[in-house]
Amino acid sequence: MSHSDLQSDTIHFLRFPLIVGVVFIHAHLSSDFVNITASDYPVFYVVNEFVSNILVRVSVPLFFFFSGFLFYYKTDFNGITYAKKVKSRIQSLLIPYLIWNIFLLALYYFVQKIPDINALFSGEKERIADFSVVDYLHAFGIGSDFPINYQFWFLRDLIILVVAAPLIFYFIRSTKGYGILLLGVLWLFEDRLPYNLFLLSSLFFFGSGAFFSISKTDFTQVFGKICYPVVLLYPLMAISDLFLMDQPYAVYLYKATVVVGGICLISVVSIWLKRGLKVNNTLSSASFFVFAMHEPGLKLIKKLAVLQLPHSELVLLLIYWGAPVLMILICLALYKILNTRFPACMKVVTGNRSGV
Repeated sequence: MSHSDLQSDTIHFLRFPLIVGVVFIHAHLSSDFVNITASDYPVFYVVNEFVSNILVRVSVPLFFFFSGFLFYYKTDFNGITYAKKVKSRIQSLLIPYLIWNIFLLALYYFVQKIPDINALFSGEKERIADFSVVDYLHAFGIGSDFPINYQFWFLRDLIILVVAAPLIFYFIRSTKGYGILLLGVLWLFEDRLPYNLFLLSSLFFFGSGAFFSISKTDFTQVFGKICYPVVLLYPLMAISDLFLMDQPYAVYLYKATVVVGGICLISVVSIWLKRGLKVNNTLSSASFFVFAMHEPGLKLIKKLAVLQLPHSELVLLLIYWGAPVLMILICLALYKILNTRFPACMKVVTGNRSGV
């Protein structure tokens, strides 16, 4: 397997596991759903925090890393190339972003008019029927931290990074690895900065991936050289992160753990691929649909389960594991049905990712 194929296969293989990671981030049972304390539910508390707030937190940074890498991959970046890239990203990012947020706006609008289920789709959200122009702008992530389909903040940030791609290219080319190091330091200590630098985390990981493409450096080869040290280091850092999360310096340990965890995952998967691990093309192509579709369904399943079932260690653990697994299976089943019956429509709503 060539270095180029290994990088491509590593990204292709990790798409679905990382989406599962995103689902489990949102599977976290916070105090919005149940009064969780370490003393009342110690086993559940540890599992809930360790998985959703530590282990799977590498997912979104790696998606930004891969996005930055692929944007500049195998290309001599210039005006013509950038125009082609923008045209491609309109299809893969902007159109799905608009469609899925409009879909959720419409869904909330209609279900909020049904008395029997209105409470399940209201709560923290203002009624769509009462939205002002500003509210609609916020619903599309303009002037707000999250769009109404809140996992799509990832696409919103990517769209902004694509617009800024020429500046990112010249910044990386002129500063080489030092510019990425600077972004990393700023991201690590952003809580100490006098101003909140919007997109800093997204920019750091997107730029890190872009650096490997622009410098024509094989990230699987670089990370593979330190595979064994990071495989030994990551579990120690993750466990330390769990037990020290209440300490003032916990945020720095958490961020370092995310970086080491991402390197660990890439290096291990690339080694497995060289040893014969196969990519599941069906799951990989379904990844975006699972990403787009899992909310607000997952939140609804969690809310119903917490309201209807008695609270205990076992029940909360079953809800925590069962709700995301059930939602993923529902999404995969819907994907298969819709992709079979409406392939052209699915191609549009998934940004030309279905069946690839």
